[in-house]
Parts: sequence; C-alpha cells; structure tokens
Amino acid sequence: MSPRPRRGRPVWLALAVTLTLALAGSPAARAGETWAPVLYVNDGDTITVSLAGGKELVRLLGVDAPETGHSRKLQRAAAKAGRSQGQEARLGGQARDFLTGLLPRGKRVRLQGDPGAGARDKHGRLLAYVYLEDGRMLNALLLEQGQARAYGRCQCAWQGRFQGLEAQARRERRGLWAQGGP
Repeated sequence: MSPRPRRGRPVWLALAVTLTLALAGSPAARAGETWAPVLYVNDGDTITVSLAGGKELVRLLGVDAPETGHSRKLQRAAAKAGRSQGQEARLGGQARDFLTGLLPRGKRVRLQGDPGAGARDKHGRLLAYVYLEDGRMLNALLLEQGQARAYGRCQCAWQGRFQGLEAQARRERRGLWAQGGP
C-alpha cells in the first residue's frame, strides 16, 4: 500500500518523506536525518510538525498516552484501570502538558522511523521516534515518567526496552501508576 499524500501535496513529496523516515535508522541515512520544528502538541502521544512545507501529524511510536477527550477508547481504558472517565482524561491532559513543557512552538525535533513498524498508522499519521536536540528520545521519556503505556501491538525495535521502562515506572509509581494504574 503506498502512502497517501497529505493536503494535496505531490505524491513524490509524500514518498520522499516516508523513505527518509523509514531509512533514518540506517548509517547511510544519518547524514540526512529529518529535523522539523514543532507547531503544537496534539495530545500525549501525537504532535504536529512543519515538514516539507506543510503540517504533518506525528504519532510517537511504541507509546500510548491516555486520551484527553471522551471516546470509546477512553471509556475502555478508564474501566480497565478502575478510574472514572474524567480521571482518565485528566491523566491524558497531564501527558499532553508534559510534552508541551518539553516542546514549545518552534522547538526542533529529530524524527526517526522504524522499518518494522511502517511509516504511517491507519489514520495517516507519521510513525516516528522523536528526539530532542539534546539527544533524549521523547517516546522513552513519556514511559520513564509514567505519562504513557508501552504500546503492546507495536512491531518496533524498541518494544522490549519500552516495556521495561513502563515496568520501572509502575514499580516506582510514577504518573499513571501513582494510584496503581491498570
């Protein structure tokens, strides 16, 4: 399945971005890493960046932060965790605020894809590991601080490490796990 161009951009541009992200982990592509300024934080696991002259939604690969708005997914997560929907949504807001504190508008981030995970999710968002200029990976920071869960269905190279970071946050009762978590 070929990637769909976003907002009327040429197909070649979408393919170039996808290829760059898919190859970003290889030594040959490191010189051409994809850097992009942040436009805003959508929620605890999705950001919008300026890329190739347009806006792109980027889903942080391998993590799943609580939802911020009422939905079936929020309903299921709240029930599983033994929390109200409002409590679950507040945790989602905390995850979003955590990212917002690290990503003010205009902050540059490095996007790196994972060939095992694919370039886009079913909603058309780019899937990426997102790095701060100081080299820290946002995906891992969310898990370390207990602001997200490791996404169990991720077929990414970091999956085992992400599960370990979540387990440590659970043991230390950080973020989501402060009251026991799901």
